[in-house]
Amino acid sequence: MTTDNTCVAGDGDGEREPDPSDSLRTFGAVVQALREHAGLTRAQFGELVREL
Repeated sequence: MTTDNTCVAGDGDGEREPDPSDSLRTFGAVVQALREHAGLTRAQFGELVREL
């Protein structure tokens, strides 16, 4: 656990990460929509992002 009571992956306590916030879900949905509009697969998008 961190000091703000959120779980950290791999912290050894067997706890899982907290559910993503609404704003994080919205951001992911926007990125997905833009990626799909551009005709890119997740793999293609990942390659482009790694090049930056």
